[in-house]
Amino acid sequence: MRDLPVAADGPSRWKILAEFVLFGAMFLSDRWIQAITTISWGRVEISLTNLHSNPPCLAIIAVLLLWLNGGLGSLNFEWPANWRRCLWQLAVVLVVAFLATEIFARVSHALWGTAPEANAIKTMIGHPQVRYLFAFLIFPIWAVVEEVLYRAYFLQRIEWLARPWRYALPLAMLISSAIFAMRHLNYGVQEFPYYVFAGMMFSAIFLYTKRSIWFVSVIHYLKNTALLVWLNLAG
Repeated sequence: MRDLPVAADGPSRWKILAEFVLFGAMFLSDRWIQAITTISWGRVEISLTNLHSNPPCLAIIAVLLLWLNGGLGSLNFEWPANWRRCLWQLAVVLVVAFLATEIFARVSHALWGTAPEANAIKTMIGHPQVRYLFAFLIFPIWAVVEEVLYRAYFLQRIEWLARPWRYALPLAMLISSAIFAMRHLNYGVQEFPYYVFAGMMFSAIFLYTKRSIWFVSVIHYLKNTALLVWLNLAG
């Protein structure tokens, strides 16, 4: 497992806490600011609320904060040395990730009455044209920026804050996954356990692949796109 790379003196813990206050303020601003951005695709239009606090904007801020406090060494965009091995691993991890999240979604639905993620996506992007927009534009962008934000930034920042406690990494995985889940509450509060589970799964993939952002981003994107394919097949 790739250790957390930082500058020689490491990031300042006080500055990290100040960064978290900034992000907390941006998260809370959703309650008071309602800025709606409309995206057109043919005859179809979709509206994105509060683009300023959506993952792309937050990921840009996270990268700037990493650069200013500790350096960008924690962003691992290295390409794989062995592509053949990487591709079969990608396929295996994708199947396992899809099955794991779908099984958890069914169990969650049985225990707490939550709706499977596919149902939530169908409600949000039920029109076929909108699905293409999500598959080829929004999903790939959101996959990368969410992994930069929640895994490369929050997970590693929390891990650094909790050091040298022996359980710093599991704690960072749990808290960053909880933040990930909280940012998906637009699907309903009852979906919180599912997104914590998904966040933990993405965190495990991120760590297993030596903190590779591109690998977990591809898994994230393909997993979401697989749901769209499932919706199209199901009609």
